Amino acid sequence: MFFSKKEIFTIFFCLHLLKSIVNSPFGCSYNNIETNLLQTFSNSDQREITNSMNYINFEGHIQLTDVSNLENLYACIIKDKVISFDYTRKSPTHRKIYPIHLTIRDGYWYCTGLDIDKSAYRTFRCDLKKTL
Repeated sequence: MFFSKKEIFTIFFCLHLLKSIVNSPFGCSYNNIETNLLQTFSNSDQREITNSMNYINFEGHIQLTDVSNLENLYACIIKDKVISFDYTRKSPTHRKIYPIHLTIRDGYWYCTGLDIDKSAYRTFRCDLKKTL
């Protein structure tokens, strides 16, 4: 075995916490990852792992909106690619940024980057970006 029992429970605990996040920048569902990983264990270990998660609850912020462009945003960050989009927070504006990182905070995904037109760093809510 590559992981100790405590490490295995810790991995499943982390996946359990991530269930409140709907979207992943990697295009995967945390529920699917947990299901697939669980299937690599014996039936008795699966039951023990599943039962152990019944004793732990996460009561923080859940992801409040679906973000369909998260995987594309992440790819642009990795490729050092400038992106253009329409941003609709207050009034619709066209923005052009060099994205630097993604953050999930208070149930919303945010993208921070260098705003090309303003020569300043700005943070944008990802669900308010309408095109890439």
